[in-house]
Amino acid sequence: MKNDEVLKIFEPYWNSYYAHVAYPLFDLKFDQMELMSLLSLMLMDPGYTNISNKCHQMCHSLRKIIQRELKGYYLERNLPPERMFRVIEALLLMEKADAWLQEEVQMCGIYNVPVDDEFQRMVMTPKL
Repeated sequence: MKNDEVLKIFEPYWNSYYAHVAYPLFDLKFDQMELMSLLSLMLMDPGYTNISNKCHQMCHSLRKIIQRELKGYYLERNLPPERMFRVIEALLLMEKADAWLQEEVQMCGIYNVPVDDEFQRMVMTPKL
């Protein structure tokens, strides 16, 4: 497949990603603590189907702790605690990006664009 053909197929996905995910995330202007909290919340996602009940409960507990610590961070620095909603908004934006990435990987299969098998398994892991 030629580069022009690949660009024609995937450019709408990439444009949507930049317009609806990347630029809005940049506009949130998170500081280091917020970015670490966001990363931790992403890692502690209880939504995957291939985790045990114990792991699922642990993820929920750790997410509550992270959110409580982030709220304390805001209060300690006299920042509005409502900023936490921005972190939640960022998680939703990233979920949207994850869904688009899954669609892109499916499109690769339809148009015979080679994709690494391990990457495909990782991206296509179902959530609840």
